[in-house]
Amino acid sequence: MEIPFFWAISDDMDATLYQRYMDKRGYKQGVEFRYFTSPNNFGTFYGDFMNDTGRVKETAGGISRDWQSDQQRWSLYLNHQTNFDPSFYFRTDIRKVSDSWYFKDFSSNNYYLSNYATTEDQRFRKVPFMGNETLGSLESTARLVKNWSLYNFTVSGSSTDNFAAVSNEATLQKYPEVTLTGVKHALFKSPVNFEFTSTYDYFYRGVGQKGHFYELKPTLSLPINLGGYGMMTPALALSEVMWRREDQEPVLSGKQGNRNLYIASLYANTEVSRVFNVGGQTVEKIRHSIVPELTYTYVPNVNQTDLPNFIAPVGEQQTLTYALTNSFMARLKDKDGKKNYREFLRFKLAQTFDIIESHRDVAATGGDRKPFGFVAMEVDFIPFQYLSFMARNTYDVNKTTWSQANYDLALSDTRGDVAVLGYRYTQYSIEEINLYLKAVVTKSFDLIYNYRRNQLLQKDFEKTIGIRYQKQCWSVVLSYAEKLNTTINQSGVSTDGDKLDRTYMLTLNLYGLGTFGSQ
Repeated sequence: MEIPFFWAISDDMDATLYQRYMDKRGYKQGVEFRYFTSPNNFGTFYGDFMNDTGRVKETAGGISRDWQSDQQRWSLYLNHQTNFDPSFYFRTDIRKVSDSWYFKDFSSNNYYLSNYATTEDQRFRKVPFMGNETLGSLESTARLVKNWSLYNFTVSGSSTDNFAAVSNEATLQKYPEVTLTGVKHALFKSPVNFEFTSTYDYFYRGVGQKGHFYELKPTLSLPINLGGYGMMTPALALSEVMWRREDQEPVLSGKQGNRNLYIASLYANTEVSRVFNVGGQTVEKIRHSIVPELTYTYVPNVNQTDLPNFIAPVGEQQTLTYALTNSFMARLKDKDGKKNYREFLRFKLAQTFDIIESHRDVAATGGDRKPFGFVAMEVDFIPFQYLSFMARNTYDVNKTTWSQANYDLALSDTRGDVAVLGYRYTQYSIEEINLYLKAVVTKSFDLIYNYRRNQLLQKDFEKTIGIRYQKQCWSVVLSYAEKLNTTINQSGVSTDGDKLDRTYMLTLNLYGLGTFGSQ
């Protein structure tokens, strides 16, 4: 059972206090504090703590625990940003938990799942990771960023907690990182474009190789107009990497070295389109366009045997990537005669062909040649304002099977009623159905239903029902949720049995005292 309490402290800050009782673990207490002292200074702090009275002995993913006494469990989250001016800011994203088992034990209900977002459109909802049992690591970052019209300068640092390791001593940390980037622009007012990235990193860890990393990577490109029939852009990038190790691990050829290579590419595209006069009362015209694209990439084979393991090697590459995009754009006319445009259908196919693999000596290396990569498919269909369909799929041509499939169907209306149906599939790991419903009963009453089913286990993973009553200055939300807390392996088999978490939640929100209450 969880009872949050929202408190609008002032016009520029608020807090939410969380009290959650778990009959097999005890009380978990948390607090979220949000502030907006000015448009240039804002952030969110969250922390929770509990004295976990649960007793557990298990092994998962190569790590074990035998907890036969109380454990101090906690988590910490800080997202803060200060803008010194429109082009100069400082930001921190601190994320820490007490142990590697935190997100496994609390995967059915936690702050991070509730505030997960794939974009940063909402100022106070910026958790970029799914805080459940699938999370393998957690990264904290801080960065100072300065932008100019053609350049970017960033100083940052990051620290990573690896949940799959018994100890974090061998996990590679990166602090500081200093980058200077030049965006693409004309070189001396010529038709040639120039851009570059320059990077310095210090890679650190308690056990293993560590040291300094430097890279300078300039790129030249030349857009060529093919007489109005298309565009072609050859490009050449040079990468100069230097390193210096500062560890006591064995070395093959000295503590420092360098790597030089180039990356050549050629990109070409064209567009064929036609406008159809529909002459309808709403739809006047439809424009159909077909855009084929072709990209050739070449990276030579470079000796990298002495490369330290904190630098990623760059493999030899000769690939040809081809894509075809169909799009349909409608010109619409509203009741007042105003015109607007909507891309109501976009369909894209893309695939990469590996030239090196197509010429591989099968007698020497064994196995069949498989030069054709996955086929990526994207579909966006928005026939009208309140209906949308999206698909992001990947097809494995070598195994003749879908390796990934993601579908979303959304329906809404002018009242605010919403229905979203989603399907998620990743071969050997995920297959689930998601359903979200919101019904606006009156101006003050909303009904909410959320359903998630795991098709690999053929079990319902989550069912949530809720009622919200809202007035001008306050609202009350009453909800009940059942969530299956279990871990599955790659074969879709539960590894620790099924545990049903039941959550009763009563939330009181006070609005009208600050900007945070304007929902």
